[in-house]
Amino acid sequence: LFGRIRLGAEWLLFRKGFGASNFFEVGAFFHSGDAPGGYPDLQHEFLPFLADFQDGKVALADGFQYFVSKMRPFSRGCIRLKSPDPRKHPAIYFNHLDDSRDLVEMLNGIRMTREMAHQPAWDEFRHAELDQDLKDFSDEELTCWLRVHANTEHHPVGTCRMGDDDNAVTDSSGRVHGVDRLRVVDGSILPLVPTANINGPIVMVAEKISDSILGKRPLPRQQLKWSGKLLRDEKKSTTAVRESASWRCPRERRKTRVFLSEGRICQAVFKTRESPARKWK
Repeated sequence: LFGRIRLGAEWLLFRKGFGASNFFEVGAFFHSGDAPGGYPDLQHEFLPFLADFQDGKVALADGFQYFVSKMRPFSRGCIRLKSPDPRKHPAIYFNHLDDSRDLVEMLNGIRMTREMAHQPAWDEFRHAELDQDLKDFSDEELTCWLRVHANTEHHPVGTCRMGDDDNAVTDSSGRVHGVDRLRVVDGSILPLVPTANINGPIVMVAEKISDSILGKRPLPRQQLKWSGKLLRDEKKSTTAVRESASWRCPRERRKTRVFLSEGRICQAVFKTRESPARKWK
């Protein structure tokens, strides 16, 4: 509590300190080279300091780091009831990295991020990389590292997805199949995790379905044009993912585990200490 008060006072009185930042200063979408359809399949979030987010607490230090997130994951999870008591939380299984295509794209993203962070523009800021062994890791070792250290990024959708097949829960207007006068209008009806954060798509779904409930005629379809070019590596990666059935990593220092808390897989894959010759203002 004292730290939060100090942070707020520093911002109110001097307009500086960690309260002057939203932490995620820069974001970008980019292409791993392996996604079908030509869409950006990876997201960067850049922090101008080191931040460790665990159990609702934040530990900060000098340096900088990138978060890499997988867009539109191929892996599929499930949700099951644990009890007939509606007050009991259900069991949610995300199955992150279950599909090898997700692994290939994340491996490419890690290596591309390290390459970006080693560009000359970073020389005056960059000091020691905190995960220096990554540069020498094989695909198998990097896969194990991901399974140990990867976390999630709080964008779950699709537990009541819309559609007209036997596994769909609602139709395109949010009406639950087989149940009268019941609709679902939130992120759970999205059939896939959208690229980027899910707030915008959920607002769109709510507005469209509310118009349907009120009997408003839908707006005419619009054909939107891209305002920029999609940059991507034309050389397709030939990375072969060799998974260990037991997930035992040659360089692992702690018990292997997969985090199954939220939707999209994410990990701060590159961390570096701040250069002693240059301090952030």
